[in-house]
Amino acid sequence: MKSILQPGKQQGNRRVYALAAALALLATLCWSGAQAAIGDAATLDGPLMDGKKFSLEQEKGKVVLVVLWATWCPICRRELPKLEKFYHEHAAQGFDVVAVSIDDTPKEVTEYLAKNHYSFAIGWRGRFKDNLGPVRATPTMVLLDRQGRVRLRTEGALDDGGWWAIEDEIAKKTQATAHEIWLVSLLHHVL
Repeated sequence: MKSILQPGKQQGNRRVYALAAALALLATLCWSGAQAAIGDAATLDGPLMDGKKFSLEQEKGKVVLVVLWATWCPICRRELPKLEKFYHEHAAQGFDVVAVSIDDTPKEVTEYLAKNHYSFAIGWRGRFKDNLGPVRATPTMVLLDRQGRVRLRTEGALDDGGWWAIEDEIAKKTQATAHEIWLVSLLHHVL
């Protein structure tokens, strides 16, 4: 088979392709090794868009939904208002949301937030340190239990199963609290 490339450029093109393949493999290995699996402790630390510092260490004892989203994502723009409502309904039960944008620049996020207001924490991933791995689809949602361990990772809009999983995780503390109250009450009667 005759090459359509010029003889001198063929070797140079091979080097470029080999370098691109090596870089792609390296990026894949770096990301895949950094992703917290189900049951692993998650890390997420960085400055929020309002200038406050966010750390999962501060969230211990809360169920946290991390939303990796983008301003250009139509599903994200539909889901964020639903998350805002859900957040307000469940915050008193120890539920928190942090939405981390994967936009190219923080300016895009700032412009979006000027028109859309949310009460949960919002940051830009370019300034965050995390082990949440790559985002293959937006939104990507990562549910963390009260100890900061990954319980669920889902891509796209939450279906009923996703909402139920969040509610179940929130209810675990409520059930434990009721059990603790019953146990303390029993001990008082025995002693």
